[in-house]
Amino acid sequence: EEEEEEEEQEEREADKYAEEEDGASPALEPSANPLIALLPTHHEFHVEAAAAERYLPVVRFTFLERVVLANLPPAVPCRAVHRGFMLSAERYRKFHALLADMDVHLIVGPEEYERAHYYPNVFPALRPISPNAVWVPVESPKLVHAALFKDAVQTIKTWPDCQFVLLKDYVKSPKDVTQRFMKADVGPDLADLACELVAVRGDRFNRGVVFKEWIPLVFYMARCGAVTNEWRLFFIGSQLLSMDPNSFQDVNCCSPPPDIIVAAAQEAVRQVGSPYMTVDLAEGEDRWFALEAGDGGVSGPAPSQNLELHWAALAKHFQPIPSADSEDLDVCPVCGGSGRLLDKECPLCC
Repeated sequence: EEEEEEEEQEEREADKYAEEEDGASPALEPSANPLIALLPTHHEFHVEAAAAERYLPVVRFTFLERVVLANLPPAVPCRAVHRGFMLSAERYRKFHALLADMDVHLIVGPEEYERAHYYPNVFPALRPISPNAVWVPVESPKLVHAALFKDAVQTIKTWPDCQFVLLKDYVKSPKDVTQRFMKADVGPDLADLACELVAVRGDRFNRGVVFKEWIPLVFYMARCGAVTNEWRLFFIGSQLLSMDPNSFQDVNCCSPPPDIIVAAAQEAVRQVGSPYMTVDLAEGEDRWFALEAGDGGVSGPAPSQNLELHWAALAKHFQPIPSADSEDLDVCPVCGGSGRLLDKECPLCC
C-alpha cells in the first residue's frame, strides 16, 4: 500500500507539470528565465540547500525512473543550477529531458555534461598539465578479458621511466574499496588487474579503463597524519570561481597551486567548453599536475569550502541581469549593500 501511495504521489507531482502541446508556453531566452537551485532531497544536501536558499529559490527532487519535485519552482519556464550525485551521461540526458518537459532547463546541457564528466574527453585539454594516460573502452564489462588491454600495456611500456600506473574507470577509481589500483606495477599482470578493476567497480563501472602514469605526491603532516596537497578548483565558464584545499591539509604549512598551473587549468576548461566544471590539482615531488576534472554539478565541495560564497557566485553569474530601471540594482540582495559577506568581499556586488 505504501508503494502504491508513493507511485500515486509521483503521478500527482508529474501531473502538475504536464501541459497539452497546444497550450505549452514557448521557451524564453536563457537570460530572461528565472533561476533556481536544484538539489536532491537526500540528507547529504540539506546543508547546501540552506546555503543556496539565501540567494536562489531552492527546489528539491528525487530521480529514479522519473523526476519528482518535492516543491514547485516559483515560476516556469525557469533555469536550474543542479548539484547532486553523479549520473552517467545516459542518465543525465534523461534527467535533462524530463526536467525540460516540466519547463525546468538545466544550465548544463547533456553534451556539455558528457564532455566534462568522462576523463578521456577532458584529457586532450588537460594534457599539458597531466601525467601520461591511455584508455580502453569496455563495451561488455561481464565479458572483459586481458587481451583487450594488450595494446594499452604496450603503449605504457613506451613511456619514459614509467614504473607504476594508476587504474580507474572513465570517472572514478575504487579507492573507497581498495588501494591496490592506485599504484600498480607496469608488469605482466597489469592487463589482469584491469579486468579486476572492472569487476570491483561492478554496476558503478563507467565505460572503460584508464591507465594513468603514477606520479609521487608531496606529503605534509597534519593532525590526522600525513596528507597530500590537493586543491579543488571550480570554474564558471572559463572564470575561476573558487580554489580550496581538498585533502585536509593545513594551508599554513603548504602552498596553493602556482599561478602558472591555475592558468593552464583555466585554459583547459575554456577548451572543454562546459559552463560549470571542476579541476583538481596536486603537488607532485617534481611538479604540480592535474589529477582530475569533472562536471561542477556532480563534484562535491572541498572539506572547508564556503558554500554560501559558492552559491552567491553561481547566482551572480547565471541569474538574469536586472534592467537598468529595476529597483533590484539599488540594494544588493546578498549583502544588503554592505559590500561584505562572511568577512570577504561580496561576490555579487564587488
